[in-house]
Amino acid sequence: MPGTLRQRTRDLRYGVTGSYTYRSSGQSFERTAQQGTWDTNTDWVGNFSGDNSLTIQRDEWRYAKVNGTVSGIGGLKDIDHWPLTLLPTPEPLGRFGYVNLDNLVVTALAKMNPSAPHVSIPTFIGELKDIPSLVRSWGRNVLEWLANANLWWRFGVRPLIGDIQRIFSFQKSVANRMKWLEKLKTTGSVRRQVKLGIDTWHLDSPLTVVESAACLVKALKYEDASRTTWASSKWTLPSGAALPRMDYGQLRNLAIRLTYGIDSFEAFRTAWELLPWSWLIDWFIPVGDWLTACGNSLGLQCLRVCIMRTFVGTLGFYAFSGYPSGAEVIGDHWSRRVYKYRTVHLGTLLPTPSIPAITAGQWSILGSLAALKGRKSL
Repeated sequence: MPGTLRQRTRDLRYGVTGSYTYRSSGQSFERTAQQGTWDTNTDWVGNFSGDNSLTIQRDEWRYAKVNGTVSGIGGLKDIDHWPLTLLPTPEPLGRFGYVNLDNLVVTALAKMNPSAPHVSIPTFIGELKDIPSLVRSWGRNVLEWLANANLWWRFGVRPLIGDIQRIFSFQKSVANRMKWLEKLKTTGSVRRQVKLGIDTWHLDSPLTVVESAACLVKALKYEDASRTTWASSKWTLPSGAALPRMDYGQLRNLAIRLTYGIDSFEAFRTAWELLPWSWLIDWFIPVGDWLTACGNSLGLQCLRVCIMRTFVGTLGFYAFSGYPSGAEVIGDHWSRRVYKYRTVHLGTLLPTPSIPAITAGQWSILGSLAALKGRKSL
């Protein structure tokens, strides 16, 4: 039975009121700031066993206050828990580039696919032969050397180190694969979850005025933002699958072959990986991930893929200074916005990879290639 869309709002803010009063005239001024949390939630009810989309937004504010007795143009004034200038709400979504969700689903499926190898031995062996020629191709001038070094690290050394580390974790990798296979054999399904990355952004601003009504207060300003992405999926065995009839020895042999990519489909993916310039295409369009996601040596079915993303943005002030003697600033002064999204995608309809917005890392790769191309054309 399909669920019913539900929207809820919860406002837990409360007023924080402060004042300052001139002693000579008795004139008083007040300021009220809304402090606390405000939440909105859009989810589904009535479909407990299914995968449902979810959207959560939480805003939160905390205000520092000024206390004390100061002297100004109007004479002495008493300040009583005066909240500093009202805080804007940060917007973390604008701090990161556009993410193509179809490409994200492809990458998630490639990482969660129980048939995907832990490390592809055929690809590893095929790429080893390219190392001597890569070393000989290093340029002699500084620009060409740096360009080669950037490409060498990203597409040569770093992947090679990762493959070697995975090869040495043989026992653990096979044991994990055995757990998946045994669960598939006994229950007919297995759930997978994978982290897809954490991105951060930070900005420090110079000393700025955060209060001028009750008295002058300055502070340093900072802004932080983060994006965390992960995914989950459920894989099931179709009726008539051979896996439930396998004994322990057959399961272990299968686990070893799957762990190291020793099967017919991996040979096809290896052919793609060893094609000239396939590494550059994969850097922009995840064709390799798409091929890995399509690999299905176990004949499993994936009905849904859930992509979860959390964005957190914080804006705050610290190191208060510049206020007159007789005054003090107490408490913290910051605001925060949190978004949580869960989107559900059909695992049976694998998206077609497409070209996303070019990131800073991808621009650096294009710059390195341009430097090498420009050098050779001189």
